[in-house]
Amino acid sequence: MHLRTPALRIGALGGICLLLGGCFSEGGNSGDSAQRIHVAMAGVPKAELSPHSDDAFMLTRWQSAETLTSMQPDGSIAPMLATSWKQRDDRTWEFTIRDGVKFHNGSELNAAAVVTALQAAAKANPAPRPINGLKLEVRDVSTDDAQIVQVSADKAVPLMPELLSSSQLVILAPEAYGSRVDAIEHGTGAFVLRSLNADSSATLERNENYWDGEVQAEGIEASFVPDGNGRTAALRSQNTNVVEAIPLAQIKQLESQELITVQQPRIAEFLLNTRSGAFSDPALRAQAAEALNKQAIAQEVFFNQDPPTDRLLSSAVPWAKQFQKPVELPKAANPDKKKITIATYSDRPELPEALLRIAADLEAAGFEVEQEVRSYANLEQDALDGKFDAVLLSRSVLLDSGDPVGFFTSDFSCDGEYNMAQLCNAEVDELIAKAEALDAGEQRQKAAVAAEQAILDTGAVIPVVEESVIIGSDKVEGVVADPYARYLIDKNTRLK
Repeated sequence: MHLRTPALRIGALGGICLLLGGCFSEGGNSGDSAQRIHVAMAGVPKAELSPHSDDAFMLTRWQSAETLTSMQPDGSIAPMLATSWKQRDDRTWEFTIRDGVKFHNGSELNAAAVVTALQAAAKANPAPRPINGLKLEVRDVSTDDAQIVQVSADKAVPLMPELLSSSQLVILAPEAYGSRVDAIEHGTGAFVLRSLNADSSATLERNENYWDGEVQAEGIEASFVPDGNGRTAALRSQNTNVVEAIPLAQIKQLESQELITVQQPRIAEFLLNTRSGAFSDPALRAQAAEALNKQAIAQEVFFNQDPPTDRLLSSAVPWAKQFQKPVELPKAANPDKKKITIATYSDRPELPEALLRIAADLEAAGFEVEQEVRSYANLEQDALDGKFDAVLLSRSVLLDSGDPVGFFTSDFSCDGEYNMAQLCNAEVDELIAKAEALDAGEQRQKAAVAAEQAILDTGAVIPVVEESVIIGSDKVEGVVADPYARYLIDKNTRLK
């Protein structure tokens, strides 16, 4: 076993058979399976790979679908399907569309196709996270010399190029958009999505006419393996080339495979239901915060791989530290045996173990605790509906734009679509709105930290540890270790 911190790519991986549920597909129509990259994905599609859901990250991690812009590891924005862009006014941007690109079904990428894709995203319910709360107007303003798309919003959007780099805003062929969004054979990327087999697997073929040059691998066989033990078994069996999210507890089981630690702007957070139940009382939220032994959780559950944290914007967001102040919670109160139900999901193997440790801490502090562990797909809606007193969640704080304000909006504002804490606080909303209106730069950073401070001072969320992700590889090179979890396989990834 070799464990190292990330370069941007990882090497070493080779072909295998999952020990759970049999072997990867031999390919059928997909050619020689030995020349294809076999990938064990940590998640399972929840929306038939609709780009307007979190399934979109699979489409970009396989480089099947692409966005107008691309976020680089340092957070900068680079051209992708758009070659350039300019801001017309505080609400309006124009993007010049790349010539010579075809969708996998043979139709041409042009301004009209981009308009169709972005209009579909704007009308989606629920709206994709990066544009949630925005009313977009998208128009074809092409000239004789260039294909140009104009994107306008109902309020200032200083980070439009960053937002349009989100996986949830990939551009698919116009034929993809009907009663549902069909990603099969409708992308522009290095690999053509040929089939999706429910919640078990997907098959992709090399795009022989890829606009950005030769694609090294013949295709991808992706299996969905939410169980961490199953992913580790897949890597050990030497029939899988790339494995997402190796559980920390199982690193020692891997001897010959290469592992890479990808430091991500992600935390494990304990979200408290502020609307109903025991944690609607700020004093009991403070008691819960005092009760958690984060150092022990980091040591016993995360094996000191992920350090404890008191911040949403932790060390992976280095500019935040200079503006941060200590969290100020109200005086804690005795819970007097109040009953609470706390929940997490099994897709991320450290979380159920961490929940056990949290439950013990809360019981020692005077709560009566019931635990629920489900798959994420079976947990999410109940958590969003406020059916638990607290939820332990793994969450990226720079989800969509390399900027935390979108995360604060979706997770902690009154109208946030991912507000599992059920938080609705006028000061928090005001500070988020202030940060949202500022251009990129130090003033926006200061405003973002002020919003973070207000959120933490409510006690609605208890940050637990900073998280990293370990990717396993065997007999492969050119695997992308992306801190934003948008890319994994690209045109340069190939078997050794």
